[in-house]
Amino acid sequence: MTTRANDIQNIHIDNLSFVYEGSSKPVINRLSTSFSAGWTGVVGPNGCGKSTLLEILDGRLKPTSGTITGIQGTSAYCRQETNTKPSDLMEFLESYDKDAIRLKGSLELFGLEAVNWPDLSHGERKRMQLGVALCQQPDLLLLDEPTNHLDSLNRNFIIQTLQQYRGIGVLVSHDRELLDTLCKQCVIYNGDRVFTVAGNYSEAAHSVEQEVRSKQKQVQSLKETANSLKRESNRISEINKGSHKRLSKRGLSPKDHDAKNKIEAARLTNKDSTLSQKKINIERRIGKAEEEIKSLRTAKSYADTIFFESGKAHKKVLLREKPQTIELPGVLMKTPELVIESGAKIGITGFNGVGKSSLIQWLLGGKRLKNCNFFYLQQELDSADKAKLKQELDACSKEDYSKCLQIIARLGSDAKQIIGSDSLSSGETRKVAIALAIVRQVDLLILDEPSNHLDLHSVKHLEQALAQCNFAVLMISHDRHFVDAVCSVRWHIDREGQESVLRVIL
Repeated sequence: MTTRANDIQNIHIDNLSFVYEGSSKPVINRLSTSFSAGWTGVVGPNGCGKSTLLEILDGRLKPTSGTITGIQGTSAYCRQETNTKPSDLMEFLESYDKDAIRLKGSLELFGLEAVNWPDLSHGERKRMQLGVALCQQPDLLLLDEPTNHLDSLNRNFIIQTLQQYRGIGVLVSHDRELLDTLCKQCVIYNGDRVFTVAGNYSEAAHSVEQEVRSKQKQVQSLKETANSLKRESNRISEINKGSHKRLSKRGLSPKDHDAKNKIEAARLTNKDSTLSQKKINIERRIGKAEEEIKSLRTAKSYADTIFFESGKAHKKVLLREKPQTIELPGVLMKTPELVIESGAKIGITGFNGVGKSSLIQWLLGGKRLKNCNFFYLQQELDSADKAKLKQELDACSKEDYSKCLQIIARLGSDAKQIIGSDSLSSGETRKVAIALAIVRQVDLLILDEPSNHLDLHSVKHLEQALAQCNFAVLMISHDRHFVDAVCSVRWHIDREGQESVLRVIL
């Protein structure tokens, strides 16, 4: 898949702002940047407006203010959520165009039908989304978390395919390897500032970090200079007070050194005035530098790791299922004895379509967890789910509400922004859900792809917290590093012929 780069004009964004209806704060505030042929990664904390920016570039949203110039030709937008079926899916699946056939083969889409969309796994849906977008060969390609839900094989193919793209590509992702492999430029959100930096993510993040540290050193140097100047100014002021007292005396003899005192007093006064002006100038410079450093993102420190508290589990063993063959939608799964003990950390792994999410639905069904206080966070949340979670947060007691906001902040989001917004991002919504679960003191937290939609800092914080929490965790994830950091047990599922087989790996 190629696009002629010399036919594509650069895109320029000038002073762009966007405010959602009903929101008290702009999600994008006076953004200026540009995009040229090749891939630009857009990186920042959840809720900073990354997905909104893609929708504006695609024409789905209109900016509140500011201008965008240079957008010409066709564009394709692949959203991060997989609940909605792409409008061109049927046409893509039925196409015999050589590019469509190649994409369907590489993405393992042969045999899948658009009418079965509700029954497909989120990984299968994501592959279909990407296939539709890539097959259009657009001049502007906008991808929002394209590797969410994908197993390692499909993820590697997507990376190889995207490397061949020659148009303007804008990529929102928390996948560090994807960003480093594809991007020649990154737009990095850091507090109220946005940096546009040449290089892949690791190079760009290093440059931003160096600039932030440089500003911090500059402020410290200015503070030290100002403090030194203040001390000298205070000393001169004390001397000057004595000089004025001497000048105010009456009846001095003409032989006294009155003239000398006046000259000295005038000299001191002049010095004091000069130093005071210097101090004012320095303090102005300090104020300007401090305002700049305040705008840079500085995560609150809660020691090196964070910890999710929970009450004692009601039972030592939360679930025990005998060896059996389970009939799941579209597949039979053979399982050994399945046990979830209090405090266990279990990761469910396997390729797309082997039945991981269906297994969780089976566990949730019937009365298998009837004596267990659990919370389940599914892969994707629609607008109704998001609204319900926000309502549940707002309905919390004052104490629980405060605890939720603390957890959300520790997961790397601006709690004040969540309070004042009715349009939470997917990442922010997941943090609200996790916070509610922790406050309710669950015995078992069930998570389906928990790192999806979270920014890089949030993934790290969640990883640390889940690894050390005292409640049990059962989670599906294609993020091998995340699973290894959190889980001590894996339920790995392979496809063997027409059946799936689950093996417990300690």
